[in-house]
Amino acid sequence: MINQVQKVSLVIIFFCSWILPITANATTEEQLFQQKSDLVKKTLADSLKFPSQGDLGKYIFPILIAYRDQYPQASWLKEHQKQFQIISKKNSNNFYTNSDAFAAPGLTRLFYLYPEDTVVNKLQNNYMDFLFPDVLPSDRYNFWQSGGTENFVNMLRTSGYLLAQKGIKLNLPHALQRLEEKEQCMGQI
Repeated sequence: MINQVQKVSLVIIFFCSWILPITANATTEEQLFQQKSDLVKKTLADSLKFPSQGDLGKYIFPILIAYRDQYPQASWLKEHQKQFQIISKKNSNNFYTNSDAFAAPGLTRLFYLYPEDTVVNKLQNNYMDFLFPDVLPSDRYNFWQSGGTENFVNMLRTSGYLLAQKGIKLNLPHALQRLEEKEQCMGQI
């Protein structure tokens, strides 16, 4: 018969021979993942290769966010400033385009990650003016009611939901209406 000391010894042996190596391996995998993640962020942060055509939102925002993450106290570079100008030059008559769907998650993330950044705040103010005009556009393609592929719907509607919350805090017209529309829509999902 096994006494209490032997039981404890067996538990310790099992723990040391099976659980510790598994835990150590998981820790090593996490460390490797973090190292790779840091390398990707550093590479993006130091990249100044911005695309000039196509769905710019897919590529611009990871670079801008990585730069701000890696260099939180640094000023935005001239190349970054140019990208902010391109993004903020929107005509309210043709604002809702396919590129906005790809830009929406990146912009939303930028606004929420860096609320104290003056350049980001300027971009946010311009962007929010387009999203919440005094007169709502009759166009069906927008951040709250758009159709399209599942990908487009998710990019636009999740961003629209978060931006409507921000719009309420900024006291923008129709922000509460848009937030209520999103909450109703999300309740149906």
